Amino acid sequence: MSNPRNTTRHAPTLRRLAGAAIASAALLAACDDSRQADESIRDARLQMGTLGASGRSAPPAEKADRINRAIVDALTPYSGSESRTGEAASALIAQAKLGQGSTRGIEAVDAYADLLGRVRIARADLSQYNAHSAQADALAAYDPAPELDDLAAQAAAKQAEARAAEDVLAEVTARLDDLDTQVAALDQRTAAERDAAGRLRLEMARANPVEAAEIAERVREVMRRGDALELETARVRRQAEIIEPQVNEARMRLDQLNAQAVLIAANRQEVDQRAADAEQAAAELRARADEAQARVVADLTRIQAFLAADVADAIDAALSEIRAAKTSASRARSVASESARGSAALAQHAEAVVLRTQANALGVVAELLEAAAANRVQGASTLAAQAQELRNAEADSSAQSSEAFRGAAADLRRLRATGDTRAALEESARRLDVLADTPSGAGPDFSETPAADDAPLDSWDD
Repeated sequence: MSNPRNTTRHAPTLRRLAGAAIASAALLAACDDSRQADESIRDARLQMGTLGASGRSAPPAEKADRINRAIVDALTPYSGSESRTGEAASALIAQAKLGQGSTRGIEAVDAYADLLGRVRIARADLSQYNAHSAQADALAAYDPAPELDDLAAQAAAKQAEARAAEDVLAEVTARLDDLDTQVAALDQRTAAERDAAGRLRLEMARANPVEAAEIAERVREVMRRGDALELETARVRRQAEIIEPQVNEARMRLDQLNAQAVLIAANRQEVDQRAADAEQAAAELRARADEAQARVVADLTRIQAFLAADVADAIDAALSEIRAAKTSASRARSVASESARGSAALAQHAEAVVLRTQANALGVVAELLEAAAANRVQGASTLAAQAQELRNAEADSSAQSSEAFRGAAADLRRLRATGDTRAALEESARRLDVLADTPSGAGPDFSETPAADDAPLDSWDD
């Protein structure tokens, strides 16, 4: 959602340029026969200068409002005239009314911000109502029978799996035991052959050459048998090494299935208690939902009253001052034409921003009422009808705002300027055109981009 305050950055340039034109108008007014009018205009011009029209720092809002009000009071007796004095007075009154409109506009934006805070609170209450209602409905709908049936099926399945796992474990364990037995027997036979070879070597050491040769052949035969036994032992041991992880895996699988069976049994015991707990919790949540709904209904009542009174009054006050500025500016089209066009552009822009703020406020409340109606809050049909009324009003305010943005853009383009100033004014006008085509509740934020108030003043064509 765009911030209305971010769409007024070209205002300082227009105020400075308008101030220059007002000065010219005041000089022309000096030719008027009314010395008192001339002095009032001169005093008003000096007071206007204290408001920062010449680049000075602006005074506090309350003081500025007093100064603007004093200028309007002092010059109103002269502003109805079609004389140069009257037009000069009207030009200054337009500036003062713009200042008052700016103050009232800020109050309107502050009221809108206050409204958003109230809406956030209501949405939080509505969220609690929705959450408690949904949880209560879910708990009230809880039926333990399907869960018990499922747990019984799971238990039977786990028992079947456990029996199968026991069979697998018994099989691989038997295979491993058999291989271990084979390895032990082969180790004994290999050791026996090695011992026999050792004894033959001792005997060969004591025999004569002929006997030693014969014994050596016997030693080689014994060694070959021992080597063969060692190879067979290694082969059987490798088979055992392959089987052993299978035994461990089968044992772990059986342990896992037994543990799951224990958990399933515990879950079955908890289901009945869970059903009782769910019934109690549903009752408690329903009571909380009723409390939250009561808060939502009260929130909506207060918000609609705040919108119809505080927000509407602030917006009406701002529009009253701004439109009075437009009226005064229209009376100064000849003597202070540039001031009038600058004031008209500012007034149109300010009016557009206030109207867009009004549209956004109506839309925010309409959206809240729609959400409450959609979630079946008490009086949902009435809330839906009220939301539609606000949507219609939002559309009307948004259309008026777009028209005012386009008017402000047109007034900016009618200002006489050259060079960078003309380019800056055209860029501001383009942005206003974009805002005119942007629906309420959405839009770009130009607060960080250059605007017309950044343009140099030495290129202004007097």
